[in-house]
Amino acid sequence: MGESEKMSEERSNITREWELYMYLLRCAIKKEQLEEQTLAKYQDIESKQIRERAKRNGQLFLLDANIYEYAVYRKEENIAQKIGINKVIYEYEKYKCIRNVLALAKENKLPFVIFKGCVLADLYPQYVQRSSCDTDIFVDYEYREKAIEVLVNAGYVINEEHSKNEVCVLQYSKFPHAIELHSCLWEDYEGKRLDILKSFGLTDTDKLIKLETCGFEVTTLGYEEHLIYQLFHIIKHFSLEGVGMKYLADITLYVDAYGKYIDYQRMWKRLEELDYAKFAHYLFAICIEFLGMDRVILENRKMSMGNEFYEFMIDLFNGGVMYEDKSDSWQILGMMTPYFTGEKGSSKGKIGRKLAVIFPRAKDIQEYYPYLKKCPFLLPVAWVQKAVKYLINYRTKSNNWYSASEKLNVAEHRIDLMDKLGLLG
Repeated sequence: MGESEKMSEERSNITREWELYMYLLRCAIKKEQLEEQTLAKYQDIESKQIRERAKRNGQLFLLDANIYEYAVYRKEENIAQKIGINKVIYEYEKYKCIRNVLALAKENKLPFVIFKGCVLADLYPQYVQRSSCDTDIFVDYEYREKAIEVLVNAGYVINEEHSKNEVCVLQYSKFPHAIELHSCLWEDYEGKRLDILKSFGLTDTDKLIKLETCGFEVTTLGYEEHLIYQLFHIIKHFSLEGVGMKYLADITLYVDAYGKYIDYQRMWKRLEELDYAKFAHYLFAICIEFLGMDRVILENRKMSMGNEFYEFMIDLFNGGVMYEDKSDSWQILGMMTPYFTGEKGSSKGKIGRKLAVIFPRAKDIQEYYPYLKKCPFLLPVAWVQKAVKYLINYRTKSNNWYSASEKLNVAEHRIDLMDKLGLLG
C-alpha cells in the first residue's frame, strides 16, 4: 500500500470513529435512543476506543451509558463497568459547595456573577453529567478583597501558584472544589482583541440576567454576552493548547436553549470585528451537522469550507494532541499567547517562532515564573531557569516531554490551523 493510500485509510478510520463518537454524544445530550441500524455501521470499532476518547474529553460520565450499550450491542467480552455512585456523590457535593458560596455572597451583599459551570450544566439531561472541578465567579474590583476575605473565612485557601493578577484561585480545604474569582473576564491577557472584547462591556450591570440553574438562582451574563464569552474561552484554549469535544456539547445545548434571545446579526458583527467569525462558523457547522444544533444561527451566512474543516474536526477530536505519548500541550502555552491575543509584535516567520521558544517574553511565562509579575527585568534569569528546567525534565521525563523540535512542530501546526480558521487576522 502506498503512502497516499495509507493516509486515506487512516483518515477514513478517524472519520468513522468521529462519526460514532458524535452519534453517541448527540443521543446523550438530546436524550435519544440508540438505533441498532446506525450502530451496525461502526461495529468494527471497539468500545474501548470510544471510552478512551470520552475520558480524554471529560465526557465519560455523560457518555458512559451509551458506550456501555454500544459494547453490549457488539457482544464484547470484559465490558467496562458503568461509572459508580461515587461520581454522582462528588458532583452533588460540589453543587452543595456552590450553594453555600452563593449564600455567603447574599449574606455579605457581594454581587457575584456566575458564568460557565452550572449555567451550562443545567442544560444537560442531568446537570451532574457535565463534569468540572471549579466554579467561575466574576466580581467587580471594589468587592474583590471583601469576597476573598469571606471565602477564606469560609475555609477556602488561596492558591498563589495558579492565581493571576485578575483571577484569584481558591481551593476549599474540606472538599476538592476550587473557585476562580475573576475581576476581569479576560484574565491577564492583553492585546488588540482583548481591547475589543473589553469594549463590549459584557459584565455591565444592565446586561446581566438571573437564571434558575441546578436548583438555585444565579446572576449571570446576558444570553448573547455569555455566548460571546464561551467563544472567547474556546478560542483561548484552541489557540494555546487545543480544545476538546466538551465544548461542542456546551455550545449546542446553549444555542438550542437560548438562541431565541440572541441578536445574531449583532453577534456576527462583533465576531467579525474580533476575527472570530470564520472559526465560529466552522464550529457551529460541526455542531449543526453532527449534534443537531438549531440551524438558524447560520441563517443567511455563506461560506465555502475546504480541507481545513476536516483538519479542525480532527484537531477537536484529538483535543489538540499531536504526540500521543507526550505530556499535555501546555508546554507551548508561552509561545502561543501573542497569536491568541492578536498582538502586532507576533512574528509569523519560523525564525521568530524559534527565537520565541528560547527567549519568550516575560508576560508569556509569568504564570510559571511568578516573580516576573513584579520584576519583569529578571527575564534573563527566567530564561536560564527555564533552560535548566527543560534539560532536567528532558533527561528524566524524555518519554513524555517535548523536544525542542517537537515543541516547534506542535506550535507550527497550531499556528497553521489558526491561520486557516481566520484567527490570525
